Amino acid sequence: MHKFGQLSGIHRATFDELCEQHGIGKAKAAQIKAALELGNRLRLESPYERVTINCPADAAALVAHDMSALEQEHLKVILLDTRNRVIEIVEVYKGSVNSSQVHVGELFKAAIRRNATALIVVHNHRTQRSTILKYP
Repeated sequence: MHKFGQLSGIHRATFDELCEQHGIGKAKAAQIKAALELGNRLRLESPYERVTINCPADAAALVAHDMSALEQEHLKVILLDTRNRVIEIVEVYKGSVNSSQVHVGELFKAAIRRNATALIVVHNHRTQRSTILKYP
């Protein structure tokens, strides 16, 4: 915790960076990464406890943890039902270290397949900020 600052710093750290820490070997680093991933999956698991998006901050809070640890540009869509409840978060594109390009049709493909009535486009920047656009 001292080197990485917070849990989010540990989440962003690579497996090798964890192993470099005194007292943390490969087995312990794997346990730490697995525990963080299990916590994330538990948060998204239950369809009966789906998150409702009421404002841009809700969408940002939903993806900020995962997207803050990404080493390259990623573009995702958050698919919503008629009550703005999250159906699924789909990665549409993974770009290079500092750029991403996507065709507009790719943004809507997952929404059409899942019968989403709305979608939110989320893109991380290397500066750890996300851009959020909502349609419609």
